[in-house]
Amino acid sequence: MFGNVLGGNVSLANYNQIKRGMSEAQVRAIMGTPTETADRAGMHVDTWKSGDSFIVVSFANGKAVVGKCHITDGAAFVESQGALP
Repeated sequence: MFGNVLGGNVSLANYNQIKRGMSEAQVRAIMGTPTETADRAGMHVDTWKSGDSFIVVSFANGKAVVGKCHITDGAAFVESQGALP
């Protein structure tokens, strides 16, 4: 249902491909260039946004460790947050 609703890289299908320990380059190969980047509390954080939907991935020592997504199609939404599998 949500896989390609937004037409861009901000999709549940892409979020589900991101795994703990992936490098920033590997995540960006899936997601493309982030719309925002920041450094917070010793972690690098990349954010991708499309409308009301977003995916956030936090990296420690260059490796993905935590993710959060909020994907909406206007009528329903899927949200996930926590340590990446």
